[in-house]
Amino acid sequence: MGVKPVPLVVAQAIRPLAAFRERVGGPLPHLPAALGVPNSTLPLAFAGRMWEELALAVGHENVGLSVGAASRFEDVPIGQLVGGSLTIGAGLAAAARASSRYCAGQRLWLTHRGGDVWLQRRFPDALRRGRRQANDFALQILIDFVRRGAGPRWRPAELHFEGPPPAHAEELAALATASARFGAAAETLVFPRSLLALPLPPGVKPSLPVPPSLPTLDFAESIRQTLRVLLEFGELTLPGVAEAAGTSVRSLQRHLAASALSFARLVDEARFQAASRLLRDPAVRIVDVSVALGYTDAANFTRAFRRWAGVPPLAFRRAARLGLHAGVI
Repeated sequence: MGVKPVPLVVAQAIRPLAAFRERVGGPLPHLPAALGVPNSTLPLAFAGRMWEELALAVGHENVGLSVGAASRFEDVPIGQLVGGSLTIGAGLAAAARASSRYCAGQRLWLTHRGGDVWLQRRFPDALRRGRRQANDFALQILIDFVRRGAGPRWRPAELHFEGPPPAHAEELAALATASARFGAAAETLVFPRSLLALPLPPGVKPSLPVPPSLPTLDFAESIRQTLRVLLEFGELTLPGVAEAAGTSVRSLQRHLAASALSFARLVDEARFQAASRLLRDPAVRIVDVSVALGYTDAANFTRAFRRWAGVPPLAFRRAARLGLHAGVI
């Protein structure tokens, strides 16, 4: 059995975070350029870190609730997929079927218990940092969906939360009409089964096209995608990649060895691909390419690029302009 790939999430899933950043302004965390690239993906653990950094930047742990309250169900990929459902039950069933389509390892399921429904959701364990904020955001988005049919003041009877009570536990508890519990195995909304039959209004047009499902990548390709994202942040170190992959350095090294991969070569591949793309743009100076790739000395970048491509950066740029193909690493 092969090594499991790094859990990924479609970049579009954190666009509401970017929209919130634009609204509030201030010294908020840098967001990956992948947000502007159609059909791009991010390591799930890295997306979680974006949530944690946003919470630190705004100074309050409940930022997931704030972003969720300012967003619409249609602003997230699953919402765009099921927005045309006829009833609450049909929409939630469709969302459950697609729960891992845009976020690897995410689960959403409904359990019938007497006259109640338990709507349960859980992110994979790879999402550690920013988990509370991501959970709060998802909670608000699900409540927004049910309110489409149950009315704008609707609240679930019970809420169950993962982990111990956070600093904003009272705010979370206020979202339920009866009770809130902490330390649960999954985030859970409890409400009467009768709500499933309530009709929904015509779907609101999504703000973005529905993205395709996550690509099926093996471990090697998922690591390469992780490196492409981290390169933008200058974090191509073994500990940085291990954190983004949601694993330990030792486990990552073991997985790389089992897949016959060299970390140093993977880093070279990521840098070469980025450099090749940037060098094809005549408006980007070679010195700026070297800085973007994490080199403090342009001469070091030139030597590295010659080793990868067999030619210096300027020769590669000229060949690209003429439609020729330079060598690769």
